[in-house]
Amino acid sequence: MELKQQDLPLVVIVQQLLNFDNETEEYNGTSWSEQNNLNTARRELAGAGIQTAALAFGGAPGDDTNESYNGTSWTELNDLNEGRDELYGLGTQTSALAIGGMPGIAAVESWNGTSWTEVGDINTGRKSGGASGTTTAGVIFGGLLGDNNGTGNTETWNGSSWTEVNNLSTTGSAGAGANASPYDTTLYFGRSPAANETEEFSSVFTIDDA
Repeated sequence: MELKQQDLPLVVIVQQLLNFDNETEEYNGTSWSEQNNLNTARRELAGAGIQTAALAFGGAPGDDTNESYNGTSWTELNDLNEGRDELYGLGTQTSALAIGGMPGIAAVESWNGTSWTEVGDINTGRKSGGASGTTTAGVIFGGLLGDNNGTGNTETWNGSSWTEVNNLSTTGSAGAGANASPYDTTLYFGRSPAANETEEFSSVFTIDDA
């Protein structure tokens, strides 16, 4: 069959949809540099931790793979109980949460550095949103519901259960969250459809200074 010029964009799209990558890059405050690759190539996965002690879990298509990074290389660890992609992740290399995911599930798993355990479900099942915080003081926001409609729903986690709080000002999915430690604010930026908006959520966490 002759490939016509008008068919070419479709070919490119199919190739990109089927593409899975295992590349890792580190940022030093100025520029990015390539590092050792993940053991399992995937996309739409979640992560937790810091540059020298990170965790990467889940991913498309419905992957349950879990890997840790020591600042140099990746090591495979015990898998998630339920493989999923477009999930939320938060926490550290030794204490993390894997939340929700395709096709809009509510399941949550907790990582203790050795294995994953199912814990309390989020109130609104969803995929492809933002998350930040720790396994005792976390927050998730935005995403897509099971019917692929966007949501601004926001929920906080206190270590045992999820509570619905004030929604994002603008409904959206595929944005990112940032919060380096359990302080009382977090950021959500970007979203689909493509946008450059940033929102700040205050009083997410309770800090014990004792």
